Amino acid sequence: MRFPNWSADKAFEVMDQNGISTSVISISAPGVYFRDKDPSREFARGLSRKTNEICAGLIKSYPERSGAFATLPLPDVDAALEELEYALDVLKLDGVFLLSNYDGYYLGDTRFERLFSELNRRKVVVFVHPATPLASRKYTWESLNR
Repeated sequence: MRFPNWSADKAFEVMDQNGISTSVISISAPGVYFRDKDPSREFARGLSRKTNEICAGLIKSYPERSGAFATLPLPDVDAALEELEYALDVLKLDGVFLLSNYDGYYLGDTRFERLFSELNRRKVVVFVHPATPLASRKYTWESLNR
């Protein structure tokens, strides 16, 4: 999996060429959790926080052009609830992004009930991005870090 060479300037140029005034950004698969390399889930928590703070900085720099969906360190529901509070209440992000599954657990799994209850209570916009099922993933940690 190759990561795109993205910059705000390049994105705004493409937006202008296509008559797009505002964009809402989020990351996509594979997200921030890498089971084999992150058994403590510390990396996922740190990367979620860093991603959300970068997004908040982009919104601060370009408030009329940018919005962002928060990244949560799932499948760690406790950490996800903490990050949700920080991303929405402190950083003022516009909603959350979720993958369709985390570590092979789909969003309908009961382990996510507390998260969905909180999202519902807050009436949060949720963007669901498809993710390859765990059993069929072809990328490796090494291929993600080239």
